[in-house]
Amino acid sequence: MSQRSFTSSSWSLIGVSAVALMLVAASGGCELIAKVDRDLIPGPTGGGTAEGGGGAGAMGGMGGEGGGMGGCDMPSDCPGEDTTCSTRTCVNQVCGTDLAPAGTPCTEDGGTQCDGAGMCVTPQCMNGVVDGTETDVDCGGAECPACDNGDICVEGADCTSGFCEPQGGAGGGGGVGGVGGQGGSAQGG
Repeated sequence: MSQRSFTSSSWSLIGVSAVALMLVAASGGCELIAKVDRDLIPGPTGGGTAEGGGGAGAMGGMGGEGGGMGGCDMPSDCPGEDTTCSTRTCVNQVCGTDLAPAGTPCTEDGGTQCDGAGMCVTPQCMNGVVDGTETDVDCGGAECPACDNGDICVEGADCTSGFCEPQGGAGGGGGVGGVGGQGGSAQGG
């Protein structure tokens, strides 16, 4: 079993057998190109230390999946930052997140309203149509959250996975035409 640590982010890579690479599909759109099969990681801690540290976390291993001992005593023990749209929680020593309802006013990241999924976005990112700089419905582009795998994209930043194959995707036309690869819109094209 090989183990290699990366800088201050404390990521660990455990065994080549734990990573299964998937080829970028020719159909295009946002792509997931790597997946960890946690069943192939030896030991009861899901890849953590012998003490049950759980991988990439600090302060008892809260950050890694499959962590043993540790947990949280208060929300500030949990990874991440609180925002208007997303607040860290600690219930029964388990970190979680409370999300503000869609439409809650906010100012982070240039947005004006919470989307109900923890992001502060502009109103166009919640209207059910492709508009502005979006690459697919209410996602992608400069102002909205990243799109899920299979949605239309123009570049990696448009996708939650960080990988985009712009020729295709849902609707078959990402990356060509008007604003954000929509094939044209009232905003430009």
